[in-house]
Amino acid sequence: MPLIGTREDALANRRLAPGYPTFRSDFLSEEAPSGTRRGNGKLVEQDPLTTLGAHFHYVNQFQVVVSGSGKIGRYEVRPITVQYAGAYTAYGPLRAGPEGLGYLVLRDAIIPGLALMPSEIAKLDRSTTRRYFMAGATDQARAAALVETGQGTEHVFHAQEDDGLAASIYRLPPGQTYLGRRPASGGGQFHVVTSGTAICNSQEYWPLCCIFSNANEEPLRLVAGSTGVEIVFMQFPTSGAPIVDEQQPCIRR
Repeated sequence: MPLIGTREDALANRRLAPGYPTFRSDFLSEEAPSGTRRGNGKLVEQDPLTTLGAHFHYVNQFQVVVSGSGKIGRYEVRPITVQYAGAYTAYGPLRAGPEGLGYLVLRDAIIPGLALMPSEIAKLDRSTTRRYFMAGATDQARAAALVETGQGTEHVFHAQEDDGLAASIYRLPPGQTYLGRRPASGGGQFHVVTSGTAICNSQEYWPLCCIFSNANEEPLRLVAGSTGVEIVFMQFPTSGAPIVDEQQPCIRR
């Protein structure tokens, strides 16, 4: 069965992230031994006009900007922007605009922490191939028009690569069924409801519901709710950096 986390689940554990100008709220927790291959996700709310320095993580990671505005590196971001950074791929800094910056952090394994650049460059595994992409923000007005015309669409953020890495956004009119890709084509999948509602196994889910499917599960089936739905699909690659030893020094975030 897929792992499902709702906004209500996350906001129930919202707390300040010590040492960072952010609040975090866990959708899918990191409560598992370090090195566990399992999807986990959180909402990070960065304070207005603050900066998080450039850094890298020890796992593959998607980020989805869901509120506010700002910059990641030189790239201006706003809802809905999707970023992918593979393990040991440095990115940033993250600069929040005047209304702050909210983004989902979605990972394929339990290894909390980050390494700051350039001060912790010694922790960088240089044998690992760097992988990164950033997909532009979407037009929300167009999503509403698609519901009116009754035609669902897919907008490809990143075409699927040979090892499964992919990202798209789907917009479906009310009542339309969404059948996802085979999870076995990649290394695990996230689906995030970003607008409207989706029904899964007779349960209705609202934004920002996060659904993680392991590679050995069946394709995800959703039905768009009464106002239609917008879904961001993200698939991890099968290839990537080896899981680091749980004694790997890191800074929690």
